[in-house]
Amino acid sequence: MRSATPEEAAGILAAASKVVIVPGYGMAVAQAQHKVRELYDILTKRGVDVKFGIHPVAGRMPGHMNVLLAEADIPTTNSWTWTKSTVSFRRPTWH
Repeated sequence: MRSATPEEAAGILAAASKVVIVPGYGMAVAQAQHKVRELYDILTKRGVDVKFGIHPVAGRMPGHMNVLLAEADIPTTNSWTWTKSTVSFRRPTWH
């Protein structure tokens, strides 16, 4: 295992037209929400449709991931609850 910069990760993910990021406790512990925002910015500039699938009780308490993503100024329109994102992920097109 090795670490990667947001640019390197974006390069790997850029081949996709749609990406779902599922933030969790590891992001919270590492305080990596701003790095996730960098990845989001790089991908969206490349035309990738990026969504965040958030489990309702991810993190240390309900709503924890939403708070961290808001702290990093990630648009709430790109955050979905786990059930909505998993249903949408199975569809050929996203709404």
